Formats: sequence, C-alpha cells, structure tokens
Amino acid sequence: MIGTTQGIVDNIDPIMRKIGRPTVIPSAAADFGGFIGATPKYDVGFIGSFMPGKGLEFVEKLAIAAPQFSFVLYGDASKDLALSERLRRLGNVSLAGYVSPSKIGTALASFRVGLAPYDRAGFGEQGSAFIRADALSSLKILEYMSAGRVILASRIPAVEAMLTDGETAMLCDPDNPDSWTAGLDALIKNSEASDVLAAAARRRYQEHFSFESRAERFNTVIHGLMGIHPPKAAAEL
Repeated sequence: MIGTTQGIVDNIDPIMRKIGRPTVIPSAAADFGGFIGATPKYDVGFIGSFMPGKGLEFVEKLAIAAPQFSFVLYGDASKDLALSERLRRLGNVSLAGYVSPSKIGTALASFRVGLAPYDRAGFGEQGSAFIRADALSSLKILEYMSAGRVILASRIPAVEAMLTDGETAMLCDPDNPDSWTAGLDALIKNSEASDVLAAAARRRYQEHFSFESRAERFNTVIHGLMGIHPPKAAAEL
C-alpha cells in the first residue's frame, strides 16, 4: 500500500493494513537548482498561505525583534487582513502578494533564509478543513530545499521527518519566539555555517524528494508487490 503523505497512511482502512506495512513516499517538488547562486535581495523570506496556523504571527514577532534584517512575504494577504496591515507598517517587511507557480523559482531566489513556522497543532481557516500538523507534507520546505535556501522551521515531527536540526536546517520550538530570533540571527551572521546547511538540504532533496527519486521508489514498491525485480540501471549492467 502506497501513501504520499503520512495523513493518507493514517486514514488507510485497518483491513487494508493487514496486507502489509504502508510505504510512505513523500511529495515531490520541482527542481529549482537553477536559481542557486543568485544574489538575494532580502535576508528572510516566506512563501505560502496567510491562513491561521501557518506562522505569520511568528514572522511578525521576528520582524519586530530583528529590524536589522529585511523580510519578504509571498502570499494572499486577504486571508488575514488585520495581520497583513500590521506587517505593512513594519519598515523591514515587504508584502509581495500571491506568487504564481511559474514565478516560484524567482521568489525563492529573492531571499536567503526560508521560514516555515508551522503551529504545533496544525493550520486552517474558518469554514475550511483543519490540517493536523501530524498530517503535514510541506511543499514549502521541499521548495526551499530544492532551491538551496537556508531553512529555519518549526521543530515538529512532520518537519523532523524531512529535516535534521543542525544538519539540513535549524529547527526551533514553535512556542518559543525568542528561539526563532536567536536562530535567525545566528544563521544570517554565520554565512559559512548557513551555506553548509543549505547545501546539505539540497542534497537531501535530490536523494529523497526529487521527481526522479520519488519515481524510483514507486517503481521499487510496485515491482515488489508484483514479485519481480526492477530492471537494472545502465550503469549497473
């Protein structure tokens, strides 16, 4: 049984689980490696929804606590008008609006540190489904990894399944704003260490989350279910 996210796996019928342990194959993200090396205009960036639980309140606190750093936020500000208005008043924050899929690479290249400040419980807005944090499969983080961004993210299980603190990213307590401020300061001031994290995240993306690696894992699972060996790559012949 194949699940693309932990959430799908958690909802598989118990009877189906008797077939065997589900294989989790993470979501894939486009390869934005072509944007690595571009000179970023901003120190810190966020791409995603402004809906509650996505962490924009943390971004506001970070921007206030670190006025020496510049922030750019991509997303639909109408999702939280009051918060968006407060952010607009901050001199070090730029609201860049919704970014179309065709412009994601350019947006990623515009900042150095990518934020993923997920709430511990999850996220959602009034009138829509609430997404539990344990069912999270963050395309945002995968895009940061793909583009070689330095990542500052919430230390929650779903994120830790993708990133390792101190190796591929810096992970902070989602309930402790001070740890985020200190983490951001450390990442921006120590560019050499940040570059190591970004390069390691990019390698992990290539090995586990690219379209090619994901297709290879699907291929392996399918051949295993069929009881046949997958064809060898040309390099192995």
